[in-house]
Amino acid sequence: MATLAAQNIDWWQERLRRDLQPFIDPGTELSLESTARTIKVDWFQRSVQRSISVSGFFEGTVVVEANGRQETYAGFFAGPSMGDLAGLAKMMLQAQPKDKLYIRTRARALDAPDGKPSYEDAITLIRREIDGAGEDDNTLLLVITGEPGAGKTCVLQEVVRSTASAYLGGGSKHLYLYINAQGRALARFNEALATELQDLRSQLTYHTISTLVRLGLVVPIVDGFDELLGAGGYDDAFSSLSAFLEELDGMGAMVASARSTYYEHEFVLRANRTSSLGSQAWTQRPIEIAAWSDSEFENYVTEVCGGLPIEEATAKRAEIRGLFDGHEDLKRKPFFVARVVELVLEGKSFSKQGSLLERLVSAYLLREQTEKLLDRAGKALLSMEQLEQLYSELAEEMWNQETRQLDARSVRELAEWVLLANDEGGPGSPIVVQRMPTMAFLGTGSRPGSVTFEHESFFNYFLAIRLREKLASAQPGLERFLGRSVLPNEVAEHAVIGLDLNSNQAIQKALDQIQAAAMKPSLNGPTARESGGVIVLELLNGSREGVVVRHVDFPGGDLRRAQLVNVTFEDVEFRRTDLSRSSFVLCRAQGTTLVEVTVDTGTTKLDFSGTVDLSAFRGLRVHSNQGTKVTYEPTEMASALAAIGAIHPLDTPAVRKVDEEVLRVLDVLARGYLRSNPITVEDFKLNALKRSSIWPGIEDALVRHGIVSPETRETRGTKKVFLRRKIDLWTVIEGFSQGSQLPEVAEFCKEIEAAFPVKL
Repeated sequence: MATLAAQNIDWWQERLRRDLQPFIDPGTELSLESTARTIKVDWFQRSVQRSISVSGFFEGTVVVEANGRQETYAGFFAGPSMGDLAGLAKMMLQAQPKDKLYIRTRARALDAPDGKPSYEDAITLIRREIDGAGEDDNTLLLVITGEPGAGKTCVLQEVVRSTASAYLGGGSKHLYLYINAQGRALARFNEALATELQDLRSQLTYHTISTLVRLGLVVPIVDGFDELLGAGGYDDAFSSLSAFLEELDGMGAMVASARSTYYEHEFVLRANRTSSLGSQAWTQRPIEIAAWSDSEFENYVTEVCGGLPIEEATAKRAEIRGLFDGHEDLKRKPFFVARVVELVLEGKSFSKQGSLLERLVSAYLLREQTEKLLDRAGKALLSMEQLEQLYSELAEEMWNQETRQLDARSVRELAEWVLLANDEGGPGSPIVVQRMPTMAFLGTGSRPGSVTFEHESFFNYFLAIRLREKLASAQPGLERFLGRSVLPNEVAEHAVIGLDLNSNQAIQKALDQIQAAAMKPSLNGPTARESGGVIVLELLNGSREGVVVRHVDFPGGDLRRAQLVNVTFEDVEFRRTDLSRSSFVLCRAQGTTLVEVTVDTGTTKLDFSGTVDLSAFRGLRVHSNQGTKVTYEPTEMASALAAIGAIHPLDTPAVRKVDEEVLRVLDVLARGYLRSNPITVEDFKLNALKRSSIWPGIEDALVRHGIVSPETRETRGTKKVFLRRKIDLWTVIEGFSQGSQLPEVAEFCKEIEAAFPVKL
């Protein structure tokens, strides 16, 4: 018992040192003195000497005594002298827009235990997942995805607001800290964290947040997680996020939003790479924000028209429904529905030309031009084209600065420069310049005095105008434009719609321009290749013949509308691209790789020649009526690829010389690492490993050959052995049929084949 007590005291001494260190004054040190049951700690904080006594290590509840008052350990750190979470909650509520409308949104957890995720209230789901953090003995990273306009940011901001209010009323034990990473020129997570704390006027520094997260008192929400990774290159940004995850030591939780599931999988890939060098412990769970159904659309329209006289309400509902006829994609996005309804209720008319988004933008521009930007005689100060140019210049300036917010002064200076450059600096120009920060589409940013587009879709729309101009007129600087960050799919979609692409020659000209820009030497070359790939995806989504695609990477996205004949791909990487409805006929490929692309054996046709063979496919996502199955197993991949014409049916992998049970065990292990690193076989989801009679032998070989490394961690009072992945397990599985260039994998496969030979 004495030895156990000493170990417990030693563990808590280290815990106290780590938790308190970020709060002490620079250049000073903690002083710890321990007895058999108590630890006394002294330190300086803001030039004041502090002293506490910590006890209760053996009673189940650790308490802190300070100034004659006892509190729980977490309660002490939440108190006014440390984290001051009550003060932080008040500042969060003050920072929220007072008139912001939250539209109830549904979501679903994509990794539901029964494999059949169902939709429910998004905020309820997020809170339940966070409240269950730690069930996997790892830091929980909740990844929120959804289409632009589906309401991700609104959901997250409402979670922050409602939880802060609940905290002040005693209804929550933690706070959510909103970190806006959308379009910010920040290469490091700590920069984004520090900026948000400064904007909230908090006395906390970013150094202290890891302690509060470990204690479950603060849950960071990183909105625009994918853009934080993309701006300035992935590696620097992700290494800083990895360092923060390591500080959490498998405790606490984080929430991150991304514009597509592509970035969710990118996180797993990059986290596993970095984990081999560090000691992160995380489990990822995905949540998808749902698009509106017809019933939600109807309920909303009925509700907002409910206060009108019966005849007028009936007419307005009919008008709104008519505007959305043929625009099912926008009908399912709460943001667009709310904006269209707003204008209809104001009695504004919509153009009959263009997409609904174009008509919506035109209606707002017309309102601005004819009702607000007027001289003393009531005459419009700017034309519609001039107004559009102002917004597109503003969007490009934000893109160039890798931010979505500019201070009001900069916005006015930009407006003044644009008007003067176009000889529009007449007597009405000061009115336009002064009003610019408060014009349509713009709102107040998260920083005091800053201006931002009120929704990313408006930013994307006007940025697409600038991109279209560059592509149409071969303007210089396209490589810098592409290298800023990975281009949102919406920008590419809007830009391509307005191009003259009536012939394959015109398409090839655009392809050559993009590919030349992506190939120019640049610090952000990989980003330029991906941004170029986003545009090329849009250029290929149609009937195309005889064009050549070179030197780009496709970061996710889809080619579901692509009907490609005699198209050549050179030095191209398809990375988790949706090919479930694509048709490739007589296409050629050289130096082309397809990473986890999605195919459907009933609708996909991949007729490739050239250097594409089974080895060019690194994993495959096979879609069917039963869902989507990810496989790296060569025989399964070959069967699916042969069915869609990608490889010859006879090009099957070499016969394996190992028992099938080995592959089943390794498949379970590999799938475990898709969501967590490290993993423990004590996890109920990995019970199949414990039940397998050959698992002990495989585990021993995996450890001895350095494919995984064991580590013992204390979780909730119990010591467990975790296995940290050092080498991709899918690579190991492939090694049994295709061989491996990695000595560790080759030796492992050789040993396992001898120990568990194939059963005849």
